[in-house]
Amino acid sequence: MSGLSLVLLTVLMVASGQMTQTLYVPAMGDMALELRVAGDSLPLVMAFYLIPYGLFQFIYGPLSDRLGRRPVLLTGLSIYVLGSALILAWPVFPILLLGSFIQGAGTAAAGSLCRSLMRDKFEGTDLVRYNGYVSMGIMLAPLLAPLIGGYLNLHFGWQSMYLFLLVVGLLITLIMVFWFRETLPPERRHAQPMLPAYQHVLHNSAFCRQLGMLMAAFAGVILYEAVFGVLVSKQSGLTSTEISLLFVLPLPLYFAGAMLARGRRRAGQSAVCSGLPPWHCCWGRARCWPPASNRV
Repeated sequence: MSGLSLVLLTVLMVASGQMTQTLYVPAMGDMALELRVAGDSLPLVMAFYLIPYGLFQFIYGPLSDRLGRRPVLLTGLSIYVLGSALILAWPVFPILLLGSFIQGAGTAAAGSLCRSLMRDKFEGTDLVRYNGYVSMGIMLAPLLAPLIGGYLNLHFGWQSMYLFLLVVGLLITLIMVFWFRETLPPERRHAQPMLPAYQHVLHNSAFCRQLGMLMAAFAGVILYEAVFGVLVSKQSGLTSTEISLLFVLPLPLYFAGAMLARGRRRAGQSAVCSGLPPWHCCWGRARCWPPASNRV
């Protein structure tokens, strides 16, 4: 697999996980009615997805350092497909929560290894540039996903969104099986104990301060994503497609920030990742933390 193909596959894997987080947000009101639950219960779906997405990254990273990237990614994708299929097979609220949990546990593999794949293949300026592409996929996917979800829900019902995720997951898995080649050769693999490495990192006060700020920022973003669809559908009477259009409004600000950051970088006033604002870089790094092959 060529370098560019690897970048595209990595962006697709990471984007599918980010899309799963927000695809259904415009349809929360309709889902609550069809599932016969209170509207304020739907944000639990995001919680059941994000908790394993974060926690399982601590497992996938060290495993990939020992076993290689390919088997870990294939395992994660298979788990993700299982979760999507489970939701389609039994479209009831408890199974929706369980399937979302399984989906999060699966997509955590791509979230954890997206930077590691780039480090395995590239270095220097190429590494910085291609990591920027991955970061852009991480940022844009959850903003564009509601457009797809709103359209599917309006025309085909909420289950069509999970059928879409199942098809995407199967497609990525097939690409991985037939075309993806291992990026971490056996001679570069190592088995490092997890707990001492994490203890070393967590004893760094500068790291903990930045981690705390990122956690606070993401808590606000996730809270907004979790309640936005329910509140708007209740109080405005907009359709899921109309609600999804509201998610596109921040996009001009993203691109304006990228252009501004490029100008500042040329002037030597700040360091950014591939022309993205520093807080955008933090966004991408936080969603793919911890890196698998960069432990102390």
